[in-house]
Amino acid sequence: MVLETLYFSAELFEAGPEQPFNSVDVFEFMAIHGYSIGKVQERVTAVLASAQGAKLMAVEVGAPLLKTERLVFEKRGFPLEFRIGYAHVPDGCFYVSSD
Repeated sequence: MVLETLYFSAELFEAGPEQPFNSVDVFEFMAIHGYSIGKVQERVTAVLASAQGAKLMAVEVGAPLLKTERLVFEKRGFPLEFRIGYAHVPDGCFYVSSD
């Protein structure tokens, strides 16, 4: 189970009712608006599920979760996206990241 929250700058993206964020791929959406990804910074930590997180993810309070915080920069250097994700991996974890 994975739970993610994405944040975008309202100044960079103008998604109207005809094109809500949840109806298009994030990278496609960025390309439509003329942005190219330059680099990504990611931090991964182990955390315990809070009461709210446990309810949303259907796990027990205090269950171990993998928390990922990702900041995506446009090739000109300004931030495009901030994403926080929580993953419950009961049988272990395999994580791969590359530049």
